[in-house]
Amino acid sequence: MEAGAVQDILVVQVSRIGDTLLATPVLRTLAQAFPKASLTCLAHPNRVEILQGLTFIHHLGRITKNLAPLRGWLPGRRYDLALVF
Repeated sequence: MEAGAVQDILVVQVSRIGDTLLATPVLRTLAQAFPKASLTCLAHPNRVEILQGLTFIHHLGRITKNLAPLRGWLPGRRYDLALVF
């Protein structure tokens, strides 16, 4: 997929704190590889604070194991790329 074709990227971050820290370079690299895309990150409520203030994340939200199945069924935003940690 060409960089210009990607408009919206979703990253779901539900791993532990250390893995969340180690994933931040991946998030930065995604933002650099797709500079015109909007990067949305949904993270475990206990990990959101780690990701706050990262300028390359455009939208940051919380997700839990109970809410995750609902997000897949509810109408809403569609993404060109998605990653789950």
